[in-house]
Amino acid sequence: MNVQNKRDVVIACDKGALDYASTTLYSFTVNTTQPALYRVTVVYFGDIDEAHTALANVAHPDMELRVVPGLSTYSNTPTCLKHLATPTFARLELSKYLPADCTRALWLDTDVLVVDDLDELFAMPFTTPVAAVRARIAMDHQKIFREMFNTGVMVVNVNAWQAADVETRCLRRITTNPRNCEVILNIILMHQCTYISSVFNYLQSSGRRCPLPAFNRITLGGRTDVHAVHYQSGLKPWKYPKMTLAELWHMYAARHVDKAKQTELLTRLTAL
Repeated sequence: MNVQNKRDVVIACDKGALDYASTTLYSFTVNTTQPALYRVTVVYFGDIDEAHTALANVAHPDMELRVVPGLSTYSNTPTCLKHLATPTFARLELSKYLPADCTRALWLDTDVLVVDDLDELFAMPFTTPVAAVRARIAMDHQKIFREMFNTGVMVVNVNAWQAADVETRCLRRITTNPRNCEVILNIILMHQCTYISSVFNYLQSSGRRCPLPAFNRITLGGRTDVHAVHYQSGLKPWKYPKMTLAELWHMYAARHVDKAKQTELLTRLTAL
C-alpha cells in the first residue's frame, strides 16, 4: 500500500492561459504555510520547457514542481463543446497525470485565486470520490441536479475515484451525450460528493437567477474566513477590470499583495 508523503495539487492550462495559471500558482504559493509539503503538477498543452520556466518563477523553491504534457484524449470533442479549451478536460482523466504514490489530489482551475492556506483540505476525512463546494440548486427542468458541486476547486480521493471508474465513464458519457466537464462529473458522481464550506471556493459571478454572494453565504457553514475565490462566470478579471474583486486578482497578477486591502475586499464581499 502506497503512503503519500506529499500533498498533490493539479492545475491544467495551455499557452493562452499560462499567465492565469501562473497567477493561480503564485497565489497558492504565497498563502501556503508549509510549502515543502506540496507537490504541484501542471498539465500543460504546449511547450513543456516554456511552461516550466514561467511557473518555476512563481513556485516556492521548497515545492516540488512537475510540468507534464497534456494528453490528446479530448482534443476532438463534439462540435457543441469546441468553445471549451482542451485543458479543462484534463480533470476528467486526472489520475493519468498524478504520481504513483498519490492518494489525494487538489484540482484548481486557472481562474481560482488562493487567498489563504488550503491545508485543511488535506487533513479532512472523506470517503467519496470527490469533496467540493455545493454550486447551486438547479432549475425545475433540471431536477437531476438538485445538488451540484463546482469542479473549480475539487479534492479527489484517488482510490475512490478509480474504484468508481470515473474516467472511463466520463469519456463514454461525453461521446454519447456531450456536456461540459462540471455537468458530466455531476451526472457520474451524483450523490457521491462530500460537500465542504464555500470558504474553499467562494464563487464570483454576475448570475441573476441565483445571486452567488447570497448563495455563498448560505453554504459558508458559519465561516467567513475565505480561502479561495473562484471567478467562475464568463466574466474574468483580466478582461473586466471593474468587476467585483478584479482588484484582488490584479494584485496577485502584479505579484504585489496588500494583505490589508485583501482583508478589506473580502470582508466587504462576504457582507453582501
